[in-house]
Amino acid sequence: MDVPRTPVRPRVARCCVGVGVETDDASRRVSTRIVLDGDLGARAAEDLLEHCRRRSPAEATEIVVDVSAVRACDADGLGVLLALYSGDAGPGLVLHGVRWSQFFGLLVDSPLEDVGRVRQQVRQLVWDARRDRRSVGADL
Repeated sequence: MDVPRTPVRPRVARCCVGVGVETDDASRRVSTRIVLDGDLGARAAEDLLEHCRRRSPAEATEIVVDVSAVRACDADGLGVLLALYSGDAGPGLVLHGVRWSQFFGLLVDSPLEDVGRVRQQVRQLVWDARRDRRSVGADL
């Protein structure tokens, strides 16, 4: 007896946005924290990009995009993270929690001729985010 299967939908990234005020000695700095959870695919990546582009300079001097809970990131997600990191949504963006394991599936699924380019893009994002002062680490 064949039992009809219900298709399983992959869980897409959810976005939780919170605004907090951090005070340093010289001035008050407002930061927006965006926490992504799940898989960062095309739809979630575009939503993230639009959200970051829509912010007004008065809303936040810094946006922290926390991707530490993202399980997997596809090519669209990688493209958006690279665009955000390079300043596409304006200055003051911080990436937190980027790690190689989020991109393993993308590397496996990439055509052989694209693996080197994709690996270089992931490497740039992971290592630059860790090395750059914009990466958050102890600031959280």
